[in-house]
Amino acid sequence: MGGNVYYHVNGFHFGITGYQTLFDKPLHPDTTKLYKLIAPWGKRFWNIGADYAYMSRRISINGEVATGNSKGIATINSINYMVNSNLTLVAIQRFYSYKYYSLMASSFSEGRSVQNESGVYLGAKWQPIYQLSFTHYFDWAYFPWPKYLATATTRTFDMQHSATWSNKTWSITARYRLKTWNKDSKDDDDNKFLDRITQHLIRLTITKDNKLLFLRTQGDISLYHKEENSFGYMVMQQVGIRKNKMQAYTSLAYFKTDDYNSRVYTYERSTLYNLSFPALYGEGIRFAATIRADFSSNLMAIAKVGGTHRIDNNKIGSGLQAIDTKTPIDVDLQLRWKF
Repeated sequence: MGGNVYYHVNGFHFGITGYQTLFDKPLHPDTTKLYKLIAPWGKRFWNIGADYAYMSRRISINGEVATGNSKGIATINSINYMVNSNLTLVAIQRFYSYKYYSLMASSFSEGRSVQNESGVYLGAKWQPIYQLSFTHYFDWAYFPWPKYLATATTRTFDMQHSATWSNKTWSITARYRLKTWNKDSKDDDDNKFLDRITQHLIRLTITKDNKLLFLRTQGDISLYHKEENSFGYMVMQQVGIRKNKMQAYTSLAYFKTDDYNSRVYTYERSTLYNLSFPALYGEGIRFAATIRADFSSNLMAIAKVGGTHRIDNNKIGSGLQAIDTKTPIDVDLQLRWKF
């Protein structure tokens, strides 16, 4: 149960939102784990927040502050400034108290939850000429309360630089990303300490896209460093055909990584409202095919078949989730009828 009241005037926006959530049984997090001590507990929760925004031709400012029955505070504020037609700058500040929690909250964060995080994000997009653009971002985050696999205060740093050249049908994108964070490790005496992890990700894509044909060639490199280096790479080819009311897409990728730490990801077209980014590690081949048919404006069907053939292993997964096969297959079917 909840509600929202807002007001607009001359480019300004002000709003207030409040809601309450009730369960028939209380939540009981496992508080024997340190990072679970700040998890929501009980069966009745409420939150209230106020938001603001201002927008003009060259600048937009917005933000929100919220609290709840936990009495913690969460706030996020951003500014987007178009310096000129070629350059845009953005800055985002966030503070989510470790005491704050909201079961329905969703916001910009490094830790994927609106709790126990403060940070600053700086980004820029520069387009010196019509066909060439550069994007950059830097993000610093601080986590005062212990997290999963980190039993003390931690910090992360994340930056990415990319360059894209494009015309009407072709585009080439080169991207480099660096990320560092903390994670628990053990010394020779089995004592825990926070280790620093560094990850480098490089991607190059060449794409041709028009009304009838889609082609994409992609190469990825992943380097993960903790105590030792872990290296991985992938090469992938995607082909798509669009004709009348039919669309068909296929992808084929070869990957090889030292272990799970240097895993690579690939994007696959799937059913509606479903994102498909399989994680690939070890050595193998990933393949997928998706077909979409729009029979009418009201009736549509999608079928997807995908699989991963492991060259280095006869088993997928571990423990109770282990599958005794080198090539597990996944199938997705979707039928949508609007009436």
